[in-house]
Amino acid sequence: MLRGVLERSDAAVARAVLSDGRPLLCTAAALGHHSTVQVLLEHGAGVEVISDDGRTPLTLAAEAGHDFVMAVLLNVTLGANGQTFWGANPDRCDESGISPLCYAATGGHVEAVRQLLVCRMSTRAYGPADVDLASEGEGWAPPLYLAAEMGHREVAEVLLAHGADPNGAKRGSNGAPADRQVTPLCIAAQEGHADMVRVLLAGGAEPDRARGDGVVPLYIAVQNGHHAAVRALLAAGASARSCAVGGFSALYLASQEGDTEMVRELARAGAAVDERQPDGLVPLAAAVRNGHREAEAALMQAGADPALAWCSWEDRLRSPLRAAAARLGALVSLLTT
Repeated sequence: MLRGVLERSDAAVARAVLSDGRPLLCTAAALGHHSTVQVLLEHGAGVEVISDDGRTPLTLAAEAGHDFVMAVLLNVTLGANGQTFWGANPDRCDESGISPLCYAATGGHVEAVRQLLVCRMSTRAYGPADVDLASEGEGWAPPLYLAAEMGHREVAEVLLAHGADPNGAKRGSNGAPADRQVTPLCIAAQEGHADMVRVLLAGGAEPDRARGDGVVPLYIAVQNGHHAAVRALLAAGASARSCAVGGFSALYLASQEGDTEMVRELARAGAAVDERQPDGLVPLAAAVRNGHREAEAALMQAGADPALAWCSWEDRLRSPLRAAAARLGALVSLLTT
């Protein structure tokens, strides 16, 4: 029916804007009506037309995961009068600064991502989308980072297969300091997406590559209590001795929080159980001070020195009696746990 109406009208109908301010093509793309999109393009609708909210037909289709619509928009269209209409530019961002690929990656739309990355030179005016194009509207985050943040494993696999940089970091706002940079592996560790952590590591992500402030993925995963992510990182060779910027180790943090399972994982992987922290204490002292009896026992089973349990280095020098009390208290704690 629409084709018949357009054939009896001029091209202005195909370029019509609805009462909500959206061009007809944008509405059809957002709703996933690929046949309508095809007819509108054949009759002169502009493939890069901008809606009232600054969106293009391609970004609207990518956000919703309408891969059939995207295929129509990306391909060259032969018009009803024999005129050739070039397809949409896959790297063109909307007025918010967000690319179609970033929309598709954020939404977890695997086929939409493939549509943007696969180049059929005989039918497309442009090559494939830039797999690492960071969108300003997402804080200069590349598509892989966005997929990692949301836990979209299949999208990440497709992006990596097409050459995405596994260590490509989100840079924060344009001109932001370096400490705002966050890698895909760091954000996956933060969110606890263990499967994503494994995909990124298999795709070449560096297990000890720190974010901009110097904190590594393992510490981030420990900080957020994500055991499966920690195991995945350790299995890939991440250092169990990782520290935060202030010099506090991941084991100290787990001991302080009373996360016994995490303490055991880190100790088995080679974390230094008696390493002094910037506050002069060792992990065992942090567990004792916070009343985490099971974590205390796990540390001592891993070889922690009970003499260091309840006092800082300065306290031990100041009071031999206090040091002796610490030994006794630690022994009682171990025997009664």
